[in-house]
Amino acid sequence: MKEWAFPRKACRLSVMAGILLPACPAYGQTDLRSQFNLAKITCTQQADSGSLTEALNRLAQIEAQNANYPELAALKDSCTAALKSQRGQEDLTFEEAKSAFNHRAFDEAKEKFQWLASRKTVHTTEANGYLLLISKGTGSEAAGANPEDYANLQKAKEYFKTSNLGMAESICKVLVGKGGAIAVEAQALLDQIEARRSNQQEAVRALQLIGRRQGQQAMSILREIQQRDPNYPGLNSLIGQAEQAGGTPAPTQPPGQNLEDGRKLFEQRRYGEALTFFQSAQFSNRGSSEIQDWIQKVEEKLEEQRKQAQLDRLVEDIKALLRRNEFGRAKILVDRAQKLAPDDERIQKLLEQALAGLRQPGTAEDPAAVREALLEDAIRDFYAGRFSHADQLLQQYIGESGKHAALAYFYLGAIVCTDYFLTGEKDQQKQAHAREFFSKGRQADAQFTPPRDWISPKIVEMYQRLTAGS
Repeated sequence: MKEWAFPRKACRLSVMAGILLPACPAYGQTDLRSQFNLAKITCTQQADSGSLTEALNRLAQIEAQNANYPELAALKDSCTAALKSQRGQEDLTFEEAKSAFNHRAFDEAKEKFQWLASRKTVHTTEANGYLLLISKGTGSEAAGANPEDYANLQKAKEYFKTSNLGMAESICKVLVGKGGAIAVEAQALLDQIEARRSNQQEAVRALQLIGRRQGQQAMSILREIQQRDPNYPGLNSLIGQAEQAGGTPAPTQPPGQNLEDGRKLFEQRRYGEALTFFQSAQFSNRGSSEIQDWIQKVEEKLEEQRKQAQLDRLVEDIKALLRRNEFGRAKILVDRAQKLAPDDERIQKLLEQALAGLRQPGTAEDPAAVREALLEDAIRDFYAGRFSHADQLLQQYIGESGKHAALAYFYLGAIVCTDYFLTGEKDQQKQAHAREFFSKGRQADAQFTPPRDWISPKIVEMYQRLTAGS
């Protein structure tokens, strides 16, 4: 926050995404007219989504001061419609640009990324990153990415979704250091993390205003947060508190007339965008069972996509093992894949290849050696920061009755501890989860001692504290 001096009176301004928005009614009707005219010009010029969002924020400020301002409702509706249209166009262009980049059609990708980079959109940062890769001639290298890196990026997104910003940030910083296309996407998520933290500060300010019964000022802040981040955790509850403190509630509209765009996104399988749309609609139509049903449908589809992505990565890992004639390890991964998709023809073919390889003279692998290789890979992934993949391999090793189960349980606990330390050391559930893993390790081998020379002293200390007396 920064104090800016104006004639006659100083007024606090909030810096939001590079846009200065007045947050106090200090100018009277003349200023309202000026703000309205600026918004009207933006809304009628086919502006980009960033400018339209700025215009809607201006209109929200006007509404907070005078809900009956002439032509306000009509302009707000037309501006909202224009914003949806522009976002759709920008999202489509970004997906087309990424597809061209990944297929090495760099001239086409460059043209589309340049169009996005010249506008104020949610894709501008990523577009500039891709343009930098193309200009450096690293496109051909960046187009192929390590499946494990993408798995970690997905994990970071899951951490972000659950407000575990510290863990998401730590993963993204590692991915940014790897360069290439994965670095661009990781940097974009880092930008979202920074914006989320800024919104957290604004939410705290709104909560303080609610405590002082200044509900209208709090509502103004919360509406700005809603515009920037419809998925902000707990926003619905804060809006309800602001209403109880005297804030003017957002106008409720019949759900049916607002859901067509969301339905189209769902039918186009753009489930992430559809979820954002319906969650945003839920704020202005709280209590709508129809919107809640749509959110559930979208989340189910996203879960299906997540499982499919996990299966696809597993298939690629199996193929890589088969190419290296590591048929025993491939068979173990095939067994795991069959549990995810029992009827998948790809898995059946891979199983046949693995079994055929094991039947070849001189290629039989010692099952125990295969299991121990899993543990080695898991520990290697742990020290490389690939926690999601390490977790999977450790669970698999334990399920295969590896003889060093105590060590595997220790590293599972170490993964949870790392998460705990990176997120502020306040989550008691993470402590309990780590204790569970450490205790199972002690049960597997009462004489087990942590590898002190290879692990953080803080993790060793927590292990000793959590297992004391067990």
